[in-house]
Amino acid sequence: MHPLPNIFQANLQRLYDRVIRPAMDGLPVHEALETGEAASMDQFLERAAAQVDNYMANEAAKAYTLIVSGLFERQLSVWARHLLGTLPETRSYVDLAGRCADHLGYDFAANNVRKNLDEARLVANVVRHGDGGASKRLRKIAPELWAERGPDYLDLLSVPSPDSETIRIRREDLNRYLQASFAYWGHVNPVPHAVTQMMF
Repeated sequence: MHPLPNIFQANLQRLYDRVIRPAMDGLPVHEALETGEAASMDQFLERAAAQVDNYMANEAAKAYTLIVSGLFERQLSVWARHLLGTLPETRSYVDLAGRCADHLGYDFAANNVRKNLDEARLVANVVRHGDGGASKRLRKIAPELWAERGPDYLDLLSVPSPDSETIRIRREDLNRYLQASFAYWGHVNPVPHAVTQMMF
């Protein structure tokens, strides 16, 4: 039995505990943003600060999705070489993860692990590159990332935003991507009673 899945899980949990959780906990998020004419300059500044708070929380969640996706891809490359003896050509790292899962008899689609890893990969590509093929595909499989979910966000760009800039990644979305990565390593881990649930 090889310890790589254990190592990868432990590193992901440490990254969350030491970096991602403290940073996200330190970013205030407001359930509703007030707009319209302010009664005073202080009220105007308070409203503007709340808008920036929510905007930055979204930016942080997008950035951490990029990091988590990149980490999983690097870990998978190391493991696939060990497991398969070579790194086969695939369209994406999610396809490679599926090939490795098939090799071990793991149902990669169970509990939305494949879906959430693929969504994280597409979010990472949109964060990196903006509008394009990844943005169009992501809109098809996860349109809710663009849907209005309450008056809690205002775009702060001074020009009309491209479609990719209006994507919303909330804390719960980031946690889904983290959990999918963690669950994958737990399910392919040959150790009896391997952990498949991340500690949030």
